[in-house]
Amino acid sequence: MLGSRFGGHAEYVCIPQDGAITAKPRNMTFTDAVTLVFGGSTAHAFFSRAAIKPGSTVLVNGASGAVGTAAVQLAKQTGARVTEACRAPTASWSPRSAPTG
Repeated sequence: MLGSRFGGHAEYVCIPQDGAITAKPRNMTFTDAVTLVFGGSTAHAFFSRAAIKPGSTVLVNGASGAVGTAAVQLAKQTGARVTEACRAPTASWSPRSAPTG
């Protein structure tokens, strides 16, 4: 899936310089950061293929799932205007209320 591979459950791992890696936000614990592995990595991979910049308009379909919540946060951090969509049973929770770091 966009360059991801299994096998990262190790103390140390070697990856290509242009591999799927990012810095952990300073205000996030390692316990919280580990949850970004699937959703965050997948959303980041898609965002790296798009020209999203401050002022862009982004629609996140499935905004209450792992990839969707990460996509909302990444888009907001970029300065984009974000519209979130999800099905009714999951609409009670919105990434809009989540911290942006």
